[in-house]
Amino acid sequence: MKIVYRIGAALLALCIVPNMLYKALIRLVYTMSKNGVEVKLSILKMKSGKGEADFSIVEDLLSKDGMLHDLISNMSGKGVNEALKPIIPYGIASGVLLALAVLVCLAIFVINVIKPMQKTTLILCGCGLLLNIAAMIAFNRGFAGPLVDGTISVSDIIGGGIFGLLASMFTGIDIIQLSTAATLNNVIFTAIAVWTAAFLLTDLGAADKDKKKIKNK
Repeated sequence: MKIVYRIGAALLALCIVPNMLYKALIRLVYTMSKNGVEVKLSILKMKSGKGEADFSIVEDLLSKDGMLHDLISNMSGKGVNEALKPIIPYGIASGVLLALAVLVCLAIFVINVIKPMQKTTLILCGCGLLLNIAAMIAFNRGFAGPLVDGTISVSDIIGGGIFGLLASMFTGIDIIQLSTAATLNNVIFTAIAVWTAAFLLTDLGAADKDKKKIKNK
């Protein structure tokens, strides 16, 4: 039974890699000329398949024509836009927390490949789940909140002048949030925890039966 547990736990933990790479990480919904537009960004873009993200963060950063590439280039030359400075720490914190959650899940994989450590796995699942939830809160409330509620407008980001005025008239950010990948991380940690707890309770039950048999003898 232990080998079955180890294989199941290791495979579930390993699922976090393709999930983080290919599933939509960020969902953005904005209004342009009264029309709602939805954009999904993933770290890497799948070549085919349903539910594919619209943009790859890595490809966009590497492309000279990419939006993120241009944004970072402008920031490196001019510095961070004053309007974005209050929310940048939340974005960084979210990224760090997500990375730590992934590392915790990979630690679960390594542990179960080497030796079945069910109690340690349960503790790590709890830690990973808390880290992932904290990342979602930091991004959705701290980073995205001011952009969605209008505290930071599109014209603030672009700057003043006629272009900023036109942008604020025709564009509004309705939703920006961590999407499928982050949600599925919670599912992965929960699934590993349930899998582990089931085998742990089975082992405890078997141990109790053995003790009763010894006493009866």
